[in-house]
Order: sequence, then structure tokens, then C-alpha cells
Amino acid sequence: MIGLVLVTHGNIGKELCAALVHVLGHQDQLIAISVNASDSIDVKREEIDTTIERMTKATNGVLILTDMIGGTPSNLAAHAIRANDVRALSGVNLPMLVTIAKARERSSLAHVAKKGLECGRKFVVELSPQDTSSKGGT
Repeated sequence: MIGLVLVTHGNIGKELCAALVHVLGHQDQLIAISVNASDSIDVKREEIDTTIERMTKATNGVLILTDMIGGTPSNLAAHAIRANDVRALSGVNLPMLVTIAKARERSSLAHVAKKGLECGRKFVVELSPQDTSSKGGT
């Protein structure tokens, strides 16, 4: 299994995790780390490093997901990347997270990251009036 760490502004990551659990059910090795304006960068960096160290012992790698490239969360994530067992993607959205969560049980870190990136790009679309009809879902 690939571990997932969401590092985001405020509670975005926690809410995405809650939405993921709503869609797919309980998720092991899923942690959200919130970054707020009043937080110490050094403290947050240590929290991320500690989380990743703990998670890499129980998984086959860790994928960090951040909300926005260039923001503090993505800058913190970039410092945590390691060649073989920690990767990071920025611009997380719910379809991306669902795809990653489904793939992480049976795939390598590189494959999960690739699938997440493809999905994240694919499902950013402009809606049209035809898209307003209810087709079920949550």
C-alpha cells in the first residue's frame, strides 16, 4: 500500500479526506496536515518529516498531495521528496484523490503518482447546462 499525506492550506486536506471516506469508506495510511498562517514553518516541516518517517515504515512509499503549487504546503512537501519512496503532486482534487486511493493497494508509487496526475488533469472541465441533470451520486 502507498501512504497518502495531504499537506494543504487550512482544513482543505481534512475535508478532502472526509469526502474520500464518504465515497470509498475507511482509508488506512491517510493523513491530512493543515498549514495555517500562524504556524511555524520549522514545526510544520518536522510534522511532515515525522509523519513520512512513520508512514514509510508501514507502506511501500508515500505520496504527498498539496493544494496549490507555489504555496507554503507545496514548498514544505518539496523538501520532503525522496528519490525512491516519497513523491509529491500539487493541485489535489477529489477525483484525483479517489483514483489514487483506489490504485494505491496494488500499484507502485510511480504508477499511483502517474495515475493521480492524469486523473487530476482529466477531471478539470467546464460544465455546460446539459450537465445539470441529476444522474445519482452523492
